[in-house]
Amino acid sequence: MRKLLIVDDERNIRVGLKAMLERRFPGKYVVLMAQDGEQALELIRQELPVHIVITDIRMPNMDGIALMQELQSLEPKPKLVILSGYDDFKYAKAAIQCEVKQYLLKPIVREELYETMERLEEELSREEAQQGRQEALLATLDEFRTSQLHYVLLHPQLQPDEIREKLQPLELHAFERQYAVAVARYPKGRLYDAEELVRRMHACCHHEQGEQLIHLYDKDGSLVVVSSRKAAELTEQLDSLLDRQPDAVCRIGVSETMCGLELLKAAYEQAVYALKHTFVHGQTACLRFGEIDRKEPQPPIPLDTIRKLANMLGTGRDDDMQALLREVLDIRVVRRYEPGYLEAVSRSLNELVFDYAFHTYGDALLDILKLYKQVGQLYSFDNYAQYYQSVEGLLGRVSTYVQQAKSAHDEHKELSRAVAYIHEHYNKDLNMAMVSNYVSLNYSYFSTAFKAYTGESFVQYVKKVRVEKAQQLLISTDMLVYEIGEQVGFDNAKHFNRVFRELAGVTPMEYRQHRGHGGGTP
Repeated sequence: MRKLLIVDDERNIRVGLKAMLERRFPGKYVVLMAQDGEQALELIRQELPVHIVITDIRMPNMDGIALMQELQSLEPKPKLVILSGYDDFKYAKAAIQCEVKQYLLKPIVREELYETMERLEEELSREEAQQGRQEALLATLDEFRTSQLHYVLLHPQLQPDEIREKLQPLELHAFERQYAVAVARYPKGRLYDAEELVRRMHACCHHEQGEQLIHLYDKDGSLVVVSSRKAAELTEQLDSLLDRQPDAVCRIGVSETMCGLELLKAAYEQAVYALKHTFVHGQTACLRFGEIDRKEPQPPIPLDTIRKLANMLGTGRDDDMQALLREVLDIRVVRRYEPGYLEAVSRSLNELVFDYAFHTYGDALLDILKLYKQVGQLYSFDNYAQYYQSVEGLLGRVSTYVQQAKSAHDEHKELSRAVAYIHEHYNKDLNMAMVSNYVSLNYSYFSTAFKAYTGESFVQYVKKVRVEKAQQLLISTDMLVYEIGEQVGFDNAKHFNRVFRELAGVTPMEYRQHRGHGGGTP
């Protein structure tokens, strides 16, 4: 529904006009009413957009001409219709300057009012259709611009003349004179902050004649803004806009001022480089490439210290490990060098400590793996403090995991020795106390661990081993049944027969006969 405002200091005229319009055009308009220009302006600001304004000329406080002049600054401007009892040329002249669509004299002639409204409706419909087509064309152009800019930013081998050829059709004329690039990194899940920043920047463009602005997101999810402002002006603008978003947390790098589209990739790389320098600030920051202090030459990566960390995994020496980590990732050291130093240290930690641990001891729990993958991407964190905390947490959890894995490995070795001992001494007087003592494990713990390892209790496992040995002797020898029972560790023939039948389902003699061996007699 369209919004239509009737402005007249006479209530009867306002109400009468409203009734005529609603009767002729039911459901077409939301009809608003005001008694003077000041009230009308306040109502329009609250109800934007208002599509049609029908206003009297002579009113108290603010007359119709003053109201129409105020409305000229609106975008889009409402269609204006004058309603007056004074057929005076000076009003008509002022109305022409305000692009008034119709001058209606009181008393209102219904047919003239209806014809005016129908003509305005046709005009509004045409304008909306044209605006829709323009918006569709602009959207298509924006998509094309974005795709071409993505192509330029993601292909490092492009030469300057190739970049210019790609960007020439994009109508980026303002960038031929000057431009700067900003790259903003927002925390995950805070895309709405980035969109709000872009909205405010585009709003500023409307007030600056000839200014041009394009935005897109790069492969890392960072907001990339190309502005026709100078670098210092763009930095100042971004700082000002960030001050108006106190809850927004982001880091922004800004390039130097460039001239010529062929340097767009270089400007983007400058902005990314500046963005990396903000990583160690730990708070919202906007840094221009030209403001970066000269850094010291990069020292050797502390590989020996990092290897010590890897060697200490699973030893339980957590305090010593934390001290080594503080040495490797000392913020005072990191800030003295180029971003490449921290990147190399992070890469070495991943390869020599975390990758080594997981490749050696296998996959850990899912939540450890998630943190492991995140730590592998330095700039997936909002700032250096978050990265350090995550590395510190992962180091502790991996060390605990390695310690558990080593313990399980050692336990596996001891239980394997216990099983080997049983197979070697099955024909002797075996008991669990004897075997647990042999492998130096607590009696109660050994009982539980042995069952988990073999799937059977100690007593049942020994019975199974003895019966399996007896089955071999029943088939391969002519020994008497009771002799075989004694040979495999049973103290009497009755016990041997009972256990054999329990596990094999038949007696020893039936087993021998079934296997086709005549053998001796029991």
